[in-house]
Amino acid sequence: MSDRQLVIAGFVTVLIVAVAAAVVSRWQRAKVASLGEVVDNLTGPRTLRLVAVALWGVLGWHFLAR
Repeated sequence: MSDRQLVIAGFVTVLIVAVAAAVVSRWQRAKVASLGEVVDNLTGPRTLRLVAVALWGVLGWHFLAR
């Protein structure tokens, strides 16, 4: 497996875990935060907004640079 395939597999794994967490949050409201609540918490403080933008840039770089 090449490095590129490994990175893509990692991002796909993260996406699958995020979707699974979103589904679980719909069923068990009190135990797991919904995707909207997570985004609200991430974009609240300025530092976390900068981290979110940096992660979004890294994601775009890996998938759109080639």
